[in-house]
Amino acid sequence: MTPHRTNNQPKLGAKILKCLRRSALVVLLPLLVTVIPVLLTFYLTKNHDLELKITQDKITRYENLITYINRGFLNSNLSDSEKAQNKRMYYEQTYVVWLYAPDSVINALNQFAFAFSAWDTKKSPHLEDKVKQAMAVLVLAMRKDVHKKTCLTESDFVTTIVQ
Repeated sequence: MTPHRTNNQPKLGAKILKCLRRSALVVLLPLLVTVIPVLLTFYLTKNHDLELKITQDKITRYENLITYINRGFLNSNLSDSEKAQNKRMYYEQTYVVWLYAPDSVINALNQFAFAFSAWDTKKSPHLEDKVKQAMAVLVLAMRKDVHKKTCLTESDFVTTIVQ
């Protein structure tokens, strides 16, 4: 004999299934509510920490670069060996900056190198102004890279070449 089904059996299965879904929801919902914010916070914190480290590294590199430019190219009060050492350090920093800096900083570095090279061979006042302008463009590009926004312009940057 085959068992006889009653009308209650399909309803009972549906009730059990509904109860299981509700139980799963009761278990999963608190788990999701606690796990998702933790994972999101971890991801955002990790991302922020990485950005902060990159920015700090850029600041250090840019500070070094400006120091080596001043000591190796713009300050004639140093001995030739000190200038040469600072120029070597400048070129080492530029290679590293090429890895991380945006195009605007790299273009400004190139502009400074061309302007200084022209001025270094002729020493004319007009070319000295070009070096100062190139330096201003470089510093401004670095500021924009690190600070994202700046109200300063090239004309706000004042520098001298120590002879």
